[in-house]
Amino acid sequence: KVYKILKFGDYFNNVCFCEKKDVRKGELTDYGSSLPIEALQLGHKKFKDIPFFLEKRTDSSFDNMFFFNQKLPINSYVKKIHFLGISNSDGDMYDYLNIYGSKNKLVKKISFPSMLSEKPIYNEEVFFKYPFFYTKKGKSLIAKPSIWYTFIEIDDFIDFIDFPDNPIMHLFSITLEF
Repeated sequence: KVYKILKFGDYFNNVCFCEKKDVRKGELTDYGSSLPIEALQLGHKKFKDIPFFLEKRTDSSFDNMFFFNQKLPINSYVKKIHFLGISNSDGDMYDYLNIYGSKNKLVKKISFPSMLSEKPIYNEEVFFKYPFFYTKKGKSLIAKPSIWYTFIEIDDFIDFIDFPDNPIMHLFSITLEF
């Protein structure tokens, strides 16, 4: 298997990972929640032998992308696309990605359980479970949020992925499998 971590930091539009001193910058939820960077450092990670990369943009504190009609270029033949993400709602969330190839358009469902959910809803798996999360006031121990892993099978040439307008769904990392 051959993998390529997709660098898409230019599309980041949200702040999720915060240190204790920066909790007021958190934007993961409407209430300003954030995930503690001290519990899971950014950088290269592996899950099921699949490489991922968690990062912050160098020109801002943005570290993830909520779905907002982005068109992400791929320009490659791809077997699978692997995602690390989260739904910031109280419930589970899914939506459909429009994946454009040189000859056709694929519509693929992507889903993430609520960040507070204990169970997957489709084929997701827990990538990392946090011991706590931050609110604007500081550490909260009432729940242990998770970042979820999921994938979609493609087995086709992809020009680009067209993300829907869905601010509930957030992506942290994307890896292509060839």
